[in-house]
Amino acid sequence: MQLHFPKLMLHLAAALLLAFAGQASAGARALPTLTESQQDQLAKLFASVDAKLGPALSADPKRRAAMESELRKIAAMPPGKARIEAGRQYRARHADYYGGALKSAGVDLALRARQLERILPGERFTTTRDHMILGEGTGSDAPAKTPAPKVEVQVLKLLDSHSGRCGGPSGGRVEHTAGGMVAHATSLLAANCRQTGTYSAELRAPDATSMELGYRFRTDLAVEAVGIPGISMAKATARVESTGRLYQRQSSAVALLLWYAPASSGESVDRVNGLPTSSRELKISTISETTGIGLGGSVASARMSGIHAELRTSR
Repeated sequence: MQLHFPKLMLHLAAALLLAFAGQASAGARALPTLTESQQDQLAKLFASVDAKLGPALSADPKRRAAMESELRKIAAMPPGKARIEAGRQYRARHADYYGGALKSAGVDLALRARQLERILPGERFTTTRDHMILGEGTGSDAPAKTPAPKVEVQVLKLLDSHSGRCGGPSGGRVEHTAGGMVAHATSLLAANCRQTGTYSAELRAPDATSMELGYRFRTDLAVEAVGIPGISMAKATARVESTGRLYQRQSSAVALLLWYAPASSGESVDRVNGLPTSSRELKISTISETTGIGLGGSVASARMSGIHAELRTSR
């Protein structure tokens, strides 16, 4: 059996990438969406990869069948360390064969990563020695500043909310805890899922001559993508917004035919940003987005913990 994407599925791949380029969920600021030209470019990119890599992976039918069987078992495992380790072992077992197929097919992953960056500005894609394509957001945050002296400090009361939309056999949930939240999303088959958890607060300082927002938290972003066979994508985002975006971090992974790609990142944040006195709301969000095409699957988890926010004003 050869691995080929029908034209309709290739257009679906481009459409599903739209979710990772920033579809808005309820209560979240909209990010730029893909243009028709970008969708066409993505469809052509994946068509090119499939046309070359599919036959190369099928050159040894027994090896291809074994890889698909192993990858299906990994996809059926619960998300977590055991699944990530099983995926690492899978890549170690098949890296040479997969690398040979890529070479035989003339598929240069570094070139594909650069092509993705040109198609999707604001994302930086890199490749690894074991044939993964991983991405992260490159948009600049609002510059942090040194807190002004002699200001009035108001600890903000954060109200929790969540939104989500999942199709087909995909699913997700948002969990809020004291000072933290996590958004989970999982996709199987030709489905996508987006889950958003939010803490928000009103900014009330009618007589202020200057306003600063101080906040701190810990972010932990984790994604997994499995292509069996097909394209699988996952993206996790942590974001702070008021009048414009103040902070954002992303972690994403793309799995091509018969491959597995996990990614994770985390950092502690302690910042102060100046705000216009017209600012009226703060939003702190975790966003998880996943999609699977064909029999692919993906898992994303966006976590923020130790959340604290305060408004600093002077009059």
